[in-house]
Amino acid sequence: MQDDWKALAKVSKDVQYETPEINLHIKNVGVNGFRLPISNFSTDDIKYGGAIVRATVDLPENMRGANMSRTAIGIIESVSEAKRIEDLATMMARKLLTAHEYSV
Repeated sequence: MQDDWKALAKVSKDVQYETPEINLHIKNVGVNGFRLPISNFSTDDIKYGGAIVRATVDLPENMRGANMSRTAIGIIESVSEAKRIEDLATMMARKLLTAHEYSV
């Protein structure tokens, strides 16, 4: 997924990576209240539920903005790929840290 973003940035104007006029380190840039349906996380039977996700990253002072679409894609991919509910948060964190390489 990371290579896809780099290729897209080369052909389009990616303003997030432009140097801002005022350098500010901003914590907790992201989404809150992202609602997701969750199902099939049981080996015994099919169970349905939902999750409300809050996902944030730190924005370094040398960036103009955050790549918010990467956050949504990482969350949706994690729900699609996770086999167990116990693995969902870990998978989501890994995907978001990979997608937002600038966050610590």
